[in-house]
Amino acid sequence: AYLRAWQSDAIEPEENSGNYGLALRWSPEWLDGTVGAYYRRTYDMQPQLMLTPGILPSAPVLPPATCGAIGGQTTLGNVCIVNPAVTNTADLFQKGRIGDYNLAFGEDVDIFGLSLSKQVLGMSLGAELSYRQNMPLVSEAVQVLTPGTMALLRQLGRLPGGVISTQDVPESGTPGALGDTMHGVVNLLGIVPSTPLFDTASWVAELTWMTVIDVTQNEAVYKGRDNKKFAPYEQIDRPDDNFFGLAINFTPTWFQVMPGVDMQTPLTWSEGISGNSAVTFGGNEGGGSWSAGIALDAYQRVRIELKYVDIFGDYTTCPRKGAPAIAYCPAGSMDVSNGVAAAISDRDFVALTIKTTF
Repeated sequence: AYLRAWQSDAIEPEENSGNYGLALRWSPEWLDGTVGAYYRRTYDMQPQLMLTPGILPSAPVLPPATCGAIGGQTTLGNVCIVNPAVTNTADLFQKGRIGDYNLAFGEDVDIFGLSLSKQVLGMSLGAELSYRQNMPLVSEAVQVLTPGTMALLRQLGRLPGGVISTQDVPESGTPGALGDTMHGVVNLLGIVPSTPLFDTASWVAELTWMTVIDVTQNEAVYKGRDNKKFAPYEQIDRPDDNFFGLAINFTPTWFQVMPGVDMQTPLTWSEGISGNSAVTFGGNEGGGSWSAGIALDAYQRVRIELKYVDIFGDYTTCPRKGAPAIAYCPAGSMDVSNGVAAAISDRDFVALTIKTTF
């Protein structure tokens, strides 16, 4: 059987609580625009991972006396089940269950933001700057070990960084890495007048940026951790000090290509152009997507759009040097993806959308 952890209950924020905010906007005549100030208390919609192993991948076989001393159970081949609550002999050898995992959602994230919108040289300018406290950072799985297992690994000098005890599993929030971050967005929107190629066109360009100011919780599992203080992490998805992403949309339009029908050809491209973001779905260098399509608007009531979407990104393949022998990863398969786009980079697709207004 393939070795895998089974999903257990998620650690979720309390329902209908911890998500509120305040917004203030000011539009002085001298600015010819609008500035805004914002505060929001929220929780993260993307989870971090907790792993509770039933056996130790680095030392699955232990002497029976040692296994018993840490509260484990010896099974076939002197394999030690260090946490009988998350696997047993039948599940391990017949179903490949090596433990459980949980999804944990960060909470009490405070966001302070400023915004600006105005017309500049005939273009619409939008800008945002935000500071976030207690923001979940991209992390390795937090291992949850029994007290006996932690004592044994500490004695052997092999205790992983950032672990927590089974007695310290939180009822809410996440034990993963948290930190304070800064985020910025600047976008421009413009219109192109009639040319010999099209009747009109609209374009949008957007630059995004983020940086980590401080890691405030469990830096040992943060993928961008200080490699001099903690066990090194050097995989392709390691976060950088700064991330920059760029997105461009261009949509030519032709009016009345048929009676009552306008035609558009939306073109889009977005990519991480420098560095890896420290937050989930924040963007990764070299990862992104592009699309090209054709859309027909009939009598301003029915829209039919057909488009092709290509997703791209970098990833490493197995085998990985230094990976535990117990890890199942066939040669040539994806090992570590540099972001979500890379993980689904083999899933280009064609989409047909039909919308109508009543």
